[in-house]
Formats: sequence, C-alpha cells, structure tokens
Amino acid sequence: MNILTCLEYFLLFLLFIQFHYCYKMTSFRRCTTCLAIPEQEIYQCSNRHVVCSSCIEKLSTCQQCGVAYSSSRIRNRVLEIELDGLEFDCKYKERGCDEKLKRAEISAHAKSCSCNPDYLNLCEMIGYADCKFSVGSTSREEILSHFVDMHGSDMKFCSNIKINISGFISDDNVPSVTLPIIASPADLGEGDSPLFLIHGKINSPLGFASWICIRIWDEEPTRKYQVAFSLTNDETTLQQGFSNDNLTGDLDENPILLSWIVNAYSIKSAKYVLDTNPINIPVQFLVDSVFSGETAAFLDVKISQMKSASINSDAS
Repeated sequence: MNILTCLEYFLLFLLFIQFHYCYKMTSFRRCTTCLAIPEQEIYQCSNRHVVCSSCIEKLSTCQQCGVAYSSSRIRNRVLEIELDGLEFDCKYKERGCDEKLKRAEISAHAKSCSCNPDYLNLCEMIGYADCKFSVGSTSREEILSHFVDMHGSDMKFCSNIKINISGFISDDNVPSVTLPIIASPADLGEGDSPLFLIHGKINSPLGFASWICIRIWDEEPTRKYQVAFSLTNDETTLQQGFSNDNLTGDLDENPILLSWIVNAYSIKSAKYVLDTNPINIPVQFLVDSVFSGETAAFLDVKISQMKSASINSDAS
C-alpha cells in the first residue's frame, strides 16, 4: 500500500468522523419525539433526552427511555441559548428554498414558503394583491381571524345561505367583485365545523360572471361536499328549496332565474378553478334578468355533505 493510498484512507476516515459528529450534534438538538428543532422552550427528562414544549404537553414519560416527567419540568436552557445562536434550513430546502432561519421562525416561514406543496396564496388569487396570507397548513382560528379582521368577510354559521348581490353590478353596468363570504355550517359534521369560502368575480374581457365555493379548512379532509347555487330576485327562494321543480314554469311566477350544482372545491383545486370556473354566466344575462327591475338580487347557497362520489367534478 503506497503513501497516497494511506492518505486517501485517512481523509475518508476524517470525513466519516466529521459526518458522524455532525449527525450526532444535529440529533441532540432535536426533540426526541417529533424530531423537529424546538422553536420555543426546550425541556428534558432526568436522563437529558430533549423534548419540545409542544410534545411534552401530550406526554407523561420520555419516549426515548421511558422515565416519567416530573411535575416540575426540567428546562434545558443551555441548549436554548445554543440554538438561538444558530440558523437552520427551511424544511422545504430539497424543493428549492434557500432561506436561513432562526429556530423561532421555522414553522411561520414554512406556512408561507413558496416551495411548500400545500401553499396557496388564496387572498392574492381572489384580488387582494398585497396580501401574502396562505392557506393549506394554517389553523382554523388563523383563517377565521384573517378573513374577518383583515378583509371584512361576513361569517355565516348555517348551510343554507342567502347573499345579497345587488351591488355586484353597478347602475352603469360596471362589474365589481364581492367580498368573500366565510361559511362555517354548524350542522355539517361533529367537532369544529368546516370552513368554506364563497367568492364571486367578473371576467371583464370575456363578459362572464362566476361564483365558487372552496373548502379552506376541514378536520376531516376526506369528506366531500356539494354546493347548490341559485340566482333569484325574490326572498322566498329558501322556503321553496332547490328542487328541479323550481326551474319550470313562467319566470314571473318563479323567483329562481338560474340554478346549478357543483362540488365544493379543495384548496389544491382552487388554483385551477379560480382561473377557469366550469360555470360562467354572461354578464348581460345578469343585467337583463337578475338585476332588472326594483327587486333585490340574491345568491342562495346550500352546502351539503356528499354520501358518495355522485358528482364527477373534482372535490378532492
């Protein structure tokens, strides 16, 4: 074995030692339960196994060695100080994010990271150009607070919703966009009710209007919903319901002018259907039929849970 070969083996040995040291040091900095870098207070068991503040709330014993946590929790302030002086990669680095973050910034950045596969800047897509709020990995409380406080959205707590759209088109026939409605039907499912966003917009160049319902939060993501829309200029629609019988007869005797049923779209589908909604209504039809006369114009929305995948539209 020549000198060059011995040197190469020695360098490989040094690289192995360095890699092993870095791996061990990295593992010591992570919570032994969720394996994440702790972003807040750091605790440990009596055998010094690290646990983050979120996990320790759910545990009575250390998941590494089985030792019970004492009533007076042991804080690892040395590790807190060490981690506060470091920067960490975004969790989506492998997807192309090069951000360097303080430990307290990791989760907040991940929610709005453009490399997050669940990231969707829904506010920007529905017309709030300067709003960078994202949905997809956001809590129910954060979504509600944002849309109500920041955008003045109305809250509806039932599955049968009547929306006054009389101002959707102004007197000089100039289209406008309605404020998004957040629906949280308490009669759908158990626990925290799902959240839906109902949004209307005008495609001015093509002269079409459309309304869409997006499921923006649900504790049971596998559930599917369908949405019945009806345009009317009479307040008796909700009492008459959404049956096909309402679509027949003389329009003067029947308040429903147009009705359609689609699926409540998912967050992942929203980016596509907001641009190419499958149901587009000519603005001129709205001007001549829905917004004509002195009666108010309404959009009636009924959200219901699907028992089976009976509609072919995408709701996943």
